[in-house]
Amino acid sequence: MTKTLITNITYETCLVNNNFLFKKLFDFYDKYSCKFFIEKGNWAFIALLDDLLIGGINGEIKENTLKIKYLFVLPTFRNCGIGSTLLKDAINYAKHLNCKSVTLNCLEFQHPLFWEKRGFVEEESLFINDQSIVEYFYKLKL
Repeated sequence: MTKTLITNITYETCLVNNNFLFKKLFDFYDKYSCKFFIEKGNWAFIALLDDLLIGGINGEIKENTLKIKYLFVLPTFRNCGIGSTLLKDAINYAKHLNCKSVTLNCLEFQHPLFWEKRGFVEEESLFINDQSIVEYFYKLKL
């Protein structure tokens, strides 16, 4: 697969007080039915191509840990480095806030190798019996 370089992508921080970016997130949620949400105290970074929201990452901070809840990139724009850039933004944000670690969980069909390639270590895995799926819990120490 050939990676395409997209030069006009902008990356934005989306905090609770930015109504314009929140509207983009909620419009995206409505259009693609993705589980991407923002609540007070949470954080997000998004990737825009012109005015089109093409990716984002969000989560919450608790007890010196940045917890990633969702990372998404529209299928057309995958394998272009957008997810990696969003993840780097989140990790840098965690460092800026003096977090000790970054954590997340993902299911086996949500590309666990993506996280492992970026330094995350599997802390635990659970077999969800009724769905025959494995859920992984990852941690990156900062």
